[in-house]
Amino acid sequence: IFIAYKIATHGKVIPVKGDIDYSSTVINQTNKPYLDTIVQAGLTVLNVKDVIVAVVPVSDEVLKSMEAGVTLEAYITKVENVYVIHVVNLPRSEYITVIAHELVHLTQYRSGELVVNNNTAYWRGEQINTEVVPYDSRPWEIEAFGMQSLISVKMNRLLY
Repeated sequence: IFIAYKIATHGKVIPVKGDIDYSSTVINQTNKPYLDTIVQAGLTVLNVKDVIVAVVPVSDEVLKSMEAGVTLEAYITKVENVYVIHVVNLPRSEYITVIAHELVHLTQYRSGELVVNNNTAYWRGEQINTEVVPYDSRPWEIEAFGMQSLISVKMNRLLY
């Protein structure tokens, strides 16, 4: 555990208020040097240890494929043993809530509660077709939206 300062990506020093657990590896491949610290704070709040997380920009291809009226802020995938959080360009103040939401999904994947294969998801063993069930009716999204505010508050206390 590292107290007071974290040397973030791009050589910037980001002051933090509390004890952040740095047992996980966070690779920040965005132009937002503070995102790795935000992810580490979220992992600490959720007591997630020893994972590898990459934070990357959402690709232009994905953005172009979005349905009209759908707003994408972030999503998470797993590639081998790396959890990849894809983020769009947002104001700094919005990232904590967005990252908190995606980290709930990380815990769901890690526990095996959520398994996604293309358009089919398995939530706690029940098969769910993501082409049929609307985004806001998917049980893992309901859980993530329900938890993101409390996690965000705890992350803010840790960071600021």
